[in-house]
Amino acid sequence: MKVGLEIQRRKSKIRIVWIDMVIQSYTDIKDLMNAKDREL
Repeated sequence: MKVGLEIQRRKSKIRIVWIDMVIQSYTDIKDLMNAKDREL
C-alpha cells in the first residue's frame, strides 16, 4: 500500500513539473511573438 502511494506522489510531481515546463515554454513563445510584433 505504501509503495503505491509513493508511486502516486512521484507521478503527480512529474505532472506538476511537466505542466510548469509547458506554461514556461508557452510564455516564452508569447514573448517571442510580442517581440516580433514590435520589430515590424
